[in-house]
This record gives sequence, structure tokens and C-alpha cells, in this order.
Amino acid sequence: MKPLNQLINDAALSTEEFQEIRTAVIKPIYSDLAGRQLIPVRKVSEGRQEYGWDTQSDNGSAEVIAKATNFPAMSVNKVRTLKFIMKHGVSFNIAKEDLLSSRMYGDALDTNLASAASQLTQNKENTTIIQGNTLFGVNGLYTGAGKTEAGSDWGTNDPTVDIRDAMATVGSTYKMDTLVLHNDQFLQLFRRTSGTDRTYKEIIEAMNLRIVVDRDISAGTGLLMQTGNNISELIVAEELDVENEYVLKNQSYIFNVSLRSLPAIYQANAICTLTGI
Repeated sequence: MKPLNQLINDAALSTEEFQEIRTAVIKPIYSDLAGRQLIPVRKVSEGRQEYGWDTQSDNGSAEVIAKATNFPAMSVNKVRTLKFIMKHGVSFNIAKEDLLSSRMYGDALDTNLASAASQLTQNKENTTIIQGNTLFGVNGLYTGAGKTEAGSDWGTNDPTVDIRDAMATVGSTYKMDTLVLHNDQFLQLFRRTSGTDRTYKEIIEAMNLRIVVDRDISAGTGLLMQTGNNISELIVAEELDVENEYVLKNQSYIFNVSLRSLPAIYQANAICTLTGI
């Protein structure tokens, strides 16, 4: 066993110390990030660098078939999409003095920067899910929506009019189940309708729509969409974690936090943007 003075000044982190830091990274889940609430996760191998999928643009139609005759074949036009699985991440540091103080006095290690790095990484992934990433040529739910509806100011007008118009724009092929809003527009839904005691929020929920607030939806805009793994998925090669290797530099331990994921939109016409609301 190492003497106390050697243990206190040992540059290497113990297993327990590293686990304390790792817990601060992978534990936080932030409620204002709607991305992973909107699209199901598909886990793929950690070795995957790219992910490709086919987007069906035409399925043809079924027919009434006479006995002893051939079945009609589906008419399918496919567009192949191949994208890099993006790494979202940031580094953080823990001062050597904090580690030594923890060892000397038995105090809990200060892991606030680890939690902050976790939040920044999750924020960046959420931005990619909603708004996409221009550099990598990846569409998010908002930038990749196939339909759009120009609305009116929800602070003074009836939001349900815009929602019904957006449903009509999408058509009957898809069933809208989720409304994604900026917090400003969400708060405007608590206005009471003229001549009734109901809020607009209550009326919208009675339309079988789930209302979700997201930090990456711009004020005055929104999303109306159908959810499900046939509409869109989040392709995840590596979940949020801190790398096992770290660097000791400038009297600080430097760690990297990252996750690797990619939003894949299969049916863009099942997603409609709302603008001017």
C-alpha cells in the first residue's frame, strides 16, 4: 500500500475518482431537450462511421385481384442517403489542486465542469436533431421538414386555426401527433378562448396532440409532426461518455466528453414547420 503522502501527490486518478467524474457526465438528463423525445433511437455498432437509408417516394397501390391471377408489384422509387455519424463533444478540466484537496480532506471532488461538459454535449446533439448541421450536410427535423404553413401571431390570434391548416397541408397520409414549440409560443397557449373557460392548450391536447417545448425551436416558429421509427430515427454509434484516457497539462486533468449520433429523416412530408406564429 502506498504511503499517505505518496497517495495524496500521485498524479494518476484512482478508479473511484474517475468513476465519480464519469457519473457527473453520464447522469444528467436535461428536460428542455426535446430531440430524443421526438425521434426513436436506433443503436448501431460503435465502429460505424456512416449510415445510409432509402427514402421511399412512391409505393404504388394495391388492387382488387381476381382468383388465379398475379398480384400487382409495388412501384417503389428509392432515394439513397448516406451521411457521416457526427461526433458531438467538448473537453473539460479538473484542477490538480481540487484533486489533492479531495484526497487530503476527504471532500467530494468538484465535478461541476464535468456536468457542464455533459450539458453542452447534449445541447449540441439536440441542436443537430432539430436544426441539422450545415457543415456536414445533415438535416434536422425543422430544416428537413417537407411541408410548411405560414401562421399568425399566437399572442392575439387563435393557434388552433394554424394547426388545422397545417394538418390540411400535410394531408391524410400522416397522422399528426406532436406539436413542438418555443417556450414563448407555449406560454401563449394558456390564454383562454373567447366565450369559453378553456385554454388553447386544453383544446390542442383534446385534438390528440402532445405539446413539447424545445430550446432549439426559434421564437415564432414550431413543428407539427408524426413521430415513430418509420418517420425518423436517431442513429447512435456511441452514447454520452467520457474517454478513459486523460491528459495532465498545466496542473489540470483534461477530459473529453462526446457522443456520436445522426438524425435520419425517412418521411419528410410527415413533418410541417409553422412560421410567423
